[in-house]
Amino acid sequence: MAEKRDYYEVLEVAKNATAEEIKKAYRKKALQYHPDRNPGDKEAEEKFKEAAEAYGVLSDPYLFSSTKIGQWSECFASGNIDALTILSFKVSVTI
Repeated sequence: MAEKRDYYEVLEVAKNATAEEIKKAYRKKALQYHPDRNPGDKEAEEKFKEAAEAYGVLSDPYLFSSTKIGQWSECFASGNIDALTILSFKVSVTI
Protein backbone atom coordinates (compact mmCIF):
# COMPACT_ATOMS: atom_id res chain seq x y z
CA MET A 1 0.00 0.00 0.00
CA ALA A 2 2.62 2.50 -1.02
CA GLU A 3 0.12 4.93 -2.48
CA LYS A 4 -3.13 5.86 -0.73
CA ARG A 5 -6.18 5.77 -2.96
CA ASP A 6 -9.63 7.16 -2.52
CA TYR A 7 -11.58 4.73 -0.34
CA TYR A 8 -14.58 4.84 -2.66
CA GLU A 9 -12.29 3.99 -5.57
CA VAL A 10 -10.81 1.06 -3.65
CA LEU A 11 -14.26 -0.46 -3.13
CA GLU A 12 -15.46 0.65 -6.57
CA VAL A 13 -18.55 2.45 -5.27
CA ALA A 14 -19.97 5.90 -5.93
CA LYS A 15 -19.23 8.71 -3.49
CA ASN A 16 -22.92 8.76 -2.59
CA ALA A 17 -23.09 4.99 -1.98
CA THR A 18 -25.30 3.76 0.82
CA ALA A 19 -23.94 1.85 3.81
CA GLU A 20 -25.41 -1.33 2.33
CA GLU A 21 -23.71 -0.75 -1.04
CA ILE A 22 -20.38 -0.13 0.70
CA LYS A 23 -20.77 -3.30 2.74
CA LYS A 24 -21.66 -5.36 -0.33
CA ALA A 25 -18.69 -4.00 -2.28
CA TYR A 26 -16.35 -4.74 0.63
CA ARG A 27 -17.57 -8.32 0.94
CA LYS A 28 -17.02 -8.84 -2.79
CA LYS A 29 -13.44 -7.51 -2.57
CA ALA A 30 -12.73 -9.44 0.62
CA LEU A 31 -13.78 -12.70 -0.99
CA GLN A 32 -11.86 -11.93 -4.18
CA TYR A 33 -8.59 -11.05 -2.46
CA HIS A 34 -8.76 -13.09 0.75
CA PRO A 35 -5.36 -14.65 1.59
CA ASP A 36 -6.92 -18.11 1.96
CA ARG A 37 -8.11 -17.92 -1.65
CA ASN A 38 -4.80 -16.50 -2.88
CA PRO A 39 -2.06 -18.22 -0.86
CA GLY A 40 1.33 -16.62 -1.34
CA ASP A 41 0.00 -13.79 -3.51
CA LYS A 42 1.37 -10.60 -1.94
CA GLU A 43 -0.56 -8.33 -4.32
CA ALA A 44 -3.86 -9.96 -3.36
CA GLU A 45 -2.91 -9.64 0.31
CA GLU A 46 -2.26 -5.91 -0.11
CA LYS A 47 -5.56 -5.42 -1.95
CA PHE A 48 -7.35 -7.31 0.82
CA LYS A 49 -5.80 -5.01 3.43
CA GLU A 50 -6.60 -1.94 1.35
CA ALA A 51 -10.25 -3.01 1.03
CA ALA A 52 -10.45 -3.67 4.78
CA GLU A 53 -9.02 -0.22 5.51
CA ALA A 54 -11.46 1.44 3.10
CA TYR A 55 -14.43 -0.38 4.59
CA GLY A 56 -13.25 0.33 8.12
CA VAL A 57 -13.20 4.05 7.47
CA LEU A 58 -16.29 4.35 5.27
CA SER A 59 -18.46 2.22 7.54
CA ASP A 60 -17.56 4.05 10.76
CA PRO A 61 -19.22 7.46 11.16
CA TYR A 62 -16.56 8.60 13.63
CA LEU A 63 -13.73 7.84 11.24
CA PHE A 64 -15.55 8.93 8.13
CA SER A 65 -16.36 12.38 9.44
CA SER A 66 -13.07 12.84 11.22
CA THR A 67 -10.41 15.25 10.16
CA LYS A 68 -7.94 12.70 11.48
CA ILE A 69 -8.48 10.15 8.70
CA GLY A 70 -4.83 10.51 7.72
CA GLN A 71 -3.76 9.37 11.20
CA TRP A 72 -6.13 6.43 10.97
CA SER A 73 -4.71 5.42 7.59
CA GLU A 74 -1.19 5.52 8.99
CA CYS A 75 -2.23 3.10 11.75
CA PHE A 76 -3.46 0.62 9.16
CA ALA A 77 -0.40 1.08 6.95
CA SER A 78 2.00 0.47 9.83
CA GLY A 79 0.13 -2.62 10.97
CA ASN A 80 -0.12 -1.18 14.48
CA ILE A 81 -3.87 -1.22 14.79
CA ASP A 82 -5.67 -2.82 17.70
CA ALA A 83 -8.84 -2.36 19.72
CA LEU A 84 -7.22 0.12 22.09
CA THR A 85 -6.07 2.29 19.18
CA ILE A 86 -9.56 2.27 17.70
CA LEU A 87 -11.16 3.12 21.05
CA SER A 88 -8.74 5.96 21.80
CA PHE A 89 -9.20 7.33 18.28
CA LYS A 90 -12.98 7.35 18.63
CA VAL A 91 -12.73 9.04 22.02
CA SER A 92 -10.43 11.76 20.68
CA VAL A 93 -12.79 12.41 17.77
CA THR A 94 -15.87 12.73 19.97
CA ILE A 95 -14.32 15.03 22.57
